Amino acid sequence: MKNNLNSAYVITTLVRTFFDGFAKGMADAHDMDFSNKQEVKKMMLNHYENISKSYAEVMFSILSVVTHRSFDEVEVGLQQLSAEQRGDVGQLFAVACNDSLLYDVMVEAYKRNFSYLLEGRVSSVQEHLSACEQADSMTIKTAVGEEIVLRLLVRTVVQAYLSGMRIGKTDTLTLKQSTIYALLITNANILINHAPIDESRLSEVNDVYDYLKMVCGTQEHCHIIFSEMENEMKHLTEI
Repeated sequence: MKNNLNSAYVITTLVRTFFDGFAKGMADAHDMDFSNKQEVKKMMLNHYENISKSYAEVMFSILSVVTHRSFDEVEVGLQQLSAEQRGDVGQLFAVACNDSLLYDVMVEAYKRNFSYLLEGRVSSVQEHLSACEQADSMTIKTAVGEEIVLRLLVRTVVQAYLSGMRIGKTDTLTLKQSTIYALLITNANILINHAPIDESRLSEVNDVYDYLKMVCGTQEHCHIIFSEMENEMKHLTEI
């Protein structure tokens, strides 16, 4: 497995994954057909103020892992903000991104994906890849290896989806595994292959494992994703 990946591409893809998971979680909470753009748009406008809060709660720690080798490094940045009596959300994410260029990439990805939600949709794979052309050319590497990045992708999917569901409902939550696996497949493919899903290979797919294996390319990647999925689901039962 690769030791380091392109930080800018990883960050933009994780930001897209958050918005994808959050929106689908809200839609499932309302038993809504996500292809109905007008209804999705109305739902998002009704919960406009919750999006940024949920993003901060889910993504600060995840992005911090991408760009730091230890939590101690993050703590140093947070202590500096505290000493200078600063600490708004933008400054916190500047610490999380650990580089001004990466912070700018993250802000741009956030604004882009936020605007799509207010249109009642998430970005298509091709739209995301086109927007990532500049990020692809950047040379700043992740502080962690490919395995951790894959685990962060799973964590983003599950936590964003759950955050969307919690905003959409106050009673017992029923997570739809079919939605979660669809999110994993789509966004893992973006992260790993930098391309839309190869539909010519769908005849090889018999179940979720086959689909993920096709997307992931290796059994090792599949094992990481399923392992982290199990960890996340176990954590949810303990909350």
